[in-house]
Amino acid sequence: MAASLAHPSKPFTGDDLHRIDVFLNGGRDYVQGTQMIARAAEILPGGLAETAILTTAAFKKITRNKILCLRGDAAPPEGLALIGDAGFKRDGETLTLRFAELVEPAERRDLPENVAYESLGTLKPDLCGDFAFAGLNSFEDLLVLIVQTVKAVHEAAGPDVHDIWFTGCRNAALPLADPPMTAGKLTVRHLRLLGRAPLFQTMSAVDVEGTGGDTLSAIVTFAFQAPAFELEG
Repeated sequence: MAASLAHPSKPFTGDDLHRIDVFLNGGRDYVQGTQMIARAAEILPGGLAETAILTTAAFKKITRNKILCLRGDAAPPEGLALIGDAGFKRDGETLTLRFAELVEPAERRDLPENVAYESLGTLKPDLCGDFAFAGLNSFEDLLVLIVQTVKAVHEAAGPDVHDIWFTGCRNAALPLADPPMTAGKLTVRHLRLLGRAPLFQTMSAVDVEGTGGDTLSAIVTFAFQAPAFELEG
């Protein structure tokens, strides 16, 4: 395979492979998917990092290991497994970056989240919720805001719901440049429940509205485990 392991700070050229700087944050025992997507966005080629949008992402497992990022259809090195991907788009051009799990465990750090959010009222066990947010200043902040609020509505769904994790997004148009708002309201609306005990997957619509009227949206999927689960209505 004609590929090289490039320095993480350099953008992709050809079929380069990149180790991306991901870590176990705080008390988490896994590398966040938001980290993988944000680090991949930083090494997009040809100015895409400043002008593109995130349209899709998908993860098929969680990991506590370091991550190798691959461009397009480049095959991972022998012995490494692909665990997810992210799709970016600009002017009709789409580029998919894929994530392979390395064997080395990721380092642990303790970095606080920049964006702040709180539920507007008590969350009900219906996988829906409204949140106020502030301090939104980057693409990674936006990812964290969306994923953590959707996770929060799942955590409120019942005491038996556990092992909740972000499996991806679709129909998204999330700018890699600084978001068009810093504060506002986020709404999570449940769309679909799939699976059967003990493994379930959900699909949620997320709408973000800034105080100035700008809006962003995405369909977000999560997985969780429960001995039984059924939504009323």
